[in-house]
Amino acid sequence: MSKLIESFSGTTWLLRLRLVAFFGQLWLVLLMHFVYGVKLPIAWLVAVLTAMPLAEQLLLLPRRFSATVGTRTAQVLEFICRDRFLVAALLLVDVVILTAVLALTGGASNPFSIVYLVQVVIAAIVLGPYWAWGMALLTSVSFASLFFLYLPLPGVGASMAHHQHGNQHGAGLSYHLQGMFISYVLVAFLCAYFLAKIAEALAESERKRTALLGNQQRLAAMTALSAGAAHELGTPLSSIQLIASELERALRDEDTSLDSEVLLADVQELQQEVRRCSSVIDDFCACSGNIMGEHPALITVPELVEKVLEELLIAAPAKEGRAIINLLSWPEGKYSLQVRPTIKALAGLLKNGIEACQGIVEEPVLRIAVTDEGESLKFVISDNGKGMSTQELEKVEEPFFTTKQSRGGMGLGIYIARLVAEQQGGQLSIRSEKQKGTEVEFSLKAVAVSGSSHGYLH
Repeated sequence: MSKLIESFSGTTWLLRLRLVAFFGQLWLVLLMHFVYGVKLPIAWLVAVLTAMPLAEQLLLLPRRFSATVGTRTAQVLEFICRDRFLVAALLLVDVVILTAVLALTGGASNPFSIVYLVQVVIAAIVLGPYWAWGMALLTSVSFASLFFLYLPLPGVGASMAHHQHGNQHGAGLSYHLQGMFISYVLVAFLCAYFLAKIAEALAESERKRTALLGNQQRLAAMTALSAGAAHELGTPLSSIQLIASELERALRDEDTSLDSEVLLADVQELQQEVRRCSSVIDDFCACSGNIMGEHPALITVPELVEKVLEELLIAAPAKEGRAIINLLSWPEGKYSLQVRPTIKALAGLLKNGIEACQGIVEEPVLRIAVTDEGESLKFVISDNGKGMSTQELEKVEEPFFTTKQSRGGMGLGIYIARLVAEQQGGQLSIRSEKQKGTEVEFSLKAVAVSGSSHGYLH
């Protein structure tokens, strides 16, 4: 339920509301004093009301210094700067200031004591049920204190005198004021309960709506994936059917015009189309989370990267933009690994990096550093793109999660890369920061056949 605070765009809405409350109270105090002739302690009231913006600036001060202090201090300031903490602190300050203003303007007999309910409502909607109950209790205690701690107002007329019983501190309380207090306590706790329940119901509804939307997006992605696979399989299957029909006709009619070379060419074409179908099926299985194994093959890192770039040209057409890709360092020699899944995984990671840079920087740059970790190869791919927030980083390895819906991303690149890495005894880790780029570590077990020195590309 606390996630509802996101709907208020941080604390900006509350700061604006407090600004309106400050000028509203100040205007009302001046109106009552100078227009209606109620003798109010203007100096004290102005001093108390001025505490509102001063307290606000004091609470916002940590946000200005969180980036210029040490790590531990920065962590404390980061907690203080959270929206929930700031909203709670501002509400507590407002209750204290409102109590002081009411105490200086007649105490419990002041009809504006009902404004306490505003704090309860905000706490219930934004901070959750526990804060709502706490705020209802705090405002009730504050209201009760106004019966004993208040400044009598002389010359207010009979309308207020009958509440104050002679303007004497500690005088007997009228039934009217007692009824006002009891009714306030009742309404405050009822508001805290029902508003908190409503907020929880709205939050639950939003979570269900988000989950349903996510399922719909996944279903649409799987539908597009299936349609793509069907389209890819259509051409080679048509070729196989045509060649098979020609061969069947020739064999049935005992066509002697077909020599062995023609038959061999037809058989080779059949084999090529079968391999093409197999490739499409492998890709489809990879996208659905079922990485089909293959026999390890020997390959050098530069050869592997070259094949990755070839795959990338197919996966990222020219309309999606280009980036400078630098292979910074790599181990020499050949390594035994599953080549095709590795190529697909690395191409997907590079494609993500290119898309993360488009429209963000003028010169997108991706860097690849490959190191021999003894029994494994580690690929470190970094970009200078837009980076990811903490929330995006938590979900980035989930299938069908994407930050680029407008460009038609399906959200499978990182998911497939993680499956490939784990299948080959490695792992995938991601570090990212907003506006500072992303770094991906992709490792897998690979046996070095020869060579241990390193090459460098400048």
